[in-house]
Amino acid sequence: MVIEKRYAYADMKFSEAFVCSKRLNNFSPDGKLIAGANNQELYVISADSLRPIHSIKFGEKIDYIEWSSDSLYLLCASFNAAVVRVFSIENPTWKCKISEGTAGLVSVCWSPDSRHILTTATFHIQISVWSLLDETVSYVHYVKEGKPGMAFSPDGSYLAILERRETKDHILVLSCSTWTPFLVIVFIS
Repeated sequence: MVIEKRYAYADMKFSEAFVCSKRLNNFSPDGKLIAGANNQELYVISADSLRPIHSIKFGEKIDYIEWSSDSLYLLCASFNAAVVRVFSIENPTWKCKISEGTAGLVSVCWSPDSRHILTTATFHIQISVWSLLDETVSYVHYVKEGKPGMAFSPDGSYLAILERRETKDHILVLSCSTWTPFLVIVFIS
């Protein structure tokens, strides 16, 4: 007895290839979009159709990308240039540029509300909190170097930051609604 194997082949369609550098590609938190970066170009494609939605020239070499938690904004950072650029997915004409200048830039992240960006200056001199809502900036000084040096509360209401003041370690707890100190804990040895 001979058994014959038959295979049904489906038509396959491929999207165009997108080149990304240093694993700079991320799904948006809602899973609908994919962002990728290659040198100075940022692109956003639909996760369903794999069709390009946005292609943006950055101006500097992109070292880092991160989606806001609501998937409405995308930030790109160039650590050597100390520049962060923010792009709106819903309104492609809206753009934001954050420059740390001579302070430098070693890290950047979104706050849980997706409307504030935290940048850490070189040598952990300070953390800057940039508001996309009212275009203001708040500063936290005396930041202690180390990872993880800061953490948000599970509900995103507070931010705890390790500090070093007058040779003593502190934990500064900020209210994320006002970015002002809520509590300071001093470690006494």
